[in-house]
Amino acid sequence: MGFLDNSSITIDAVLTKYGKEKLANGQSLGITQFGCGDDTIDYSLWNPGNTGGSDKYGQAIEDLPMLESPVMGGQAMRYVLGTGQENRLENPILLLDATEIRLVYQGEYEGIQTITPQTKNFNGKEKYTFTFSDTRGFNANPGGHSIDKAQLEAPLPGSERGEERMIVGPTDKLEIWPIVTAKTLVTNILVVGVDSKAKGVVRVTAIPKS
Repeated sequence: MGFLDNSSITIDAVLTKYGKEKLANGQSLGITQFGCGDDTIDYSLWNPGNTGGSDKYGQAIEDLPMLESPVMGGQAMRYVLGTGQENRLENPILLLDATEIRLVYQGEYEGIQTITPQTKNFNGKEKYTFTFSDTRGFNANPGGHSIDKAQLEAPLPGSERGEERMIVGPTDKLEIWPIVTAKTLVTNILVVGVDSKAKGVVRVTAIPKS
């Protein structure tokens, strides 16, 4: 990760593997939409006491360094800017019991952990989508289940098989557990409220049984 010079307007884009393949094949990227987020903004720096006047209240915010675009989607756009509910003073916030989960293989359908999100500052209940950055080595309910046999041991992320993404939901919760593995496996799960669009990320690590 690095910093960009914020003395001028800069657009920094990082292509996914799929985007690179399309360019390599002479195809258009076909970009039709984009999103905006404020992940790197510290609003506590807003200073109405700045003696330079109202034009300078946000000077410290404007002086914040700009981060380069990350290569993993789960690490960006966690706080999306968009149209909210009318007359609402606070944006919906996704609440998670934990943002780090460690799983140890214990057997078929054992060692299950449940991710049960809630949305703060939102009227009523909602369902969520769960996007896995890499499903190799993990089972989910709802979602999918791998046959629990040693010969199906999941490879390390970044191997020749490439990442295997999966989107689960909409649902109100997600159960997750590992398949048998002799290697430490990691996946990021992006959790998004279907109606509120509130987001959060859970990092899940599966470790071998000792």
